[in-house]
Amino acid sequence: MNGTQAMVAVLFSCNGPNGMNFPISIISFGSAPLYSTVTSWINHAGWGGVCGGVANDPPCNVLNFPLYRIDCPSNSVFVGLPAIPNGALANYSLDLFRIQECFNLPL
Repeated sequence: MNGTQAMVAVLFSCNGPNGMNFPISIISFGSAPLYSTVTSWINHAGWGGVCGGVANDPPCNVLNFPLYRIDCPSNSVFVGLPAIPNGALANYSLDLFRIQECFNLPL
């Protein structure tokens, strides 16, 4: 429409009770707010609230902003393996601003 888009990232944990997956982080990081129906659905699902891009949160418009970065320790990334592979990083970081930048690249 006007160069803005709503985006949401959901980080799931595979270590829930009875092997259930559940979201541990829900972040709105687009250049437009989420529709109220989306946030209502997330809240109704019992997943907790959305952070980032709501109320008085600053926009996702720069790299390395902690609110818009998802950090995962290696033991969470390599769940189910007998050991963390040699050469693996101690932590993996996904900067949501990078995702936003890639989405905005011309085709």
